[in-house]
Amino acid sequence: ALVNVEADAEGRVRYYPMGITVGAEFVSSAGALLSGHVSEDTTSFAINYRIDASTIPIISAADLLRGIVPADLFQGRAVVVGAAAIELGDRLTVPVQGVLPGPAVHILATETLSRRLVPKWLDPAVMAGVLFLLLGAAKLTARGSPWRLATALALSLTTVEVAAFLAFRTTSVVVPTAMLYPAMVGYGLVHLANALRSSNWMLRKTGADYRNTLSLLKRVFNDSTDGIIILAEDGKVLRQSRRATTIFERDETGQMKLPKTLVSQALSALGAPVQPD
Repeated sequence: ALVNVEADAEGRVRYYPMGITVGAEFVSSAGALLSGHVSEDTTSFAINYRIDASTIPIISAADLLRGIVPADLFQGRAVVVGAAAIELGDRLTVPVQGVLPGPAVHILATETLSRRLVPKWLDPAVMAGVLFLLLGAAKLTARGSPWRLATALALSLTTVEVAAFLAFRTTSVVVPTAMLYPAMVGYGLVHLANALRSSNWMLRKTGADYRNTLSLLKRVFNDSTDGIIILAEDGKVLRQSRRATTIFERDETGQMKLPKTLVSQALSALGAPVQPD
């Protein structure tokens, strides 16, 4: 039987061969033979590492030779004889479970085939549709608020991750959620940038409207045919129209001289305390 396995570019054993053709003869892999899936198939399948390797019973050769292992332990079971000691070097790096002995990898491959748990990848077109729906739902939920959008995107990703976990656990379907993260984060950043540009534009527009309104009010104030005077609470003149400067005289300090009766009436109307004479 074929017992050789190959690691991927990351140095992890993810796939297991069904067999190999040597010359004119087909050699089945150990996992295919143990699971009863013998056919002249040279393809490989993904090992389901959701199967916990720690549940595999391991019997040492020393215990077996001492006769302390129950005889009925092996009845109705397939037994894999191999090395598990670290110093023997038969160790393989795998996803999820780290480093496993070579025999454990063969057993996990056997269980994957016999229990029909070969991982199946979800069609990328389906993921594209899911992404489109998530972005649409997040945009409707946000209603223009960057914070609501960020919350909606985070909740969407959390929901997808939970659904992907349940899908793999129950049906061995692998949902490639990694493709969602750059798309949704990029969408969120673009939306945030647009919101910031819109806010800056509104601030500039508000500032321009304020300056234009202030300029218009000053012009109306200065060009009024009535004498208009703005007083402080202590009766001092803060501002006056051009017409007012032709009505009232100024004192030696340059301040406008207003009749005390007029000042008292104006302060009384404003509710300010009237200055004593």
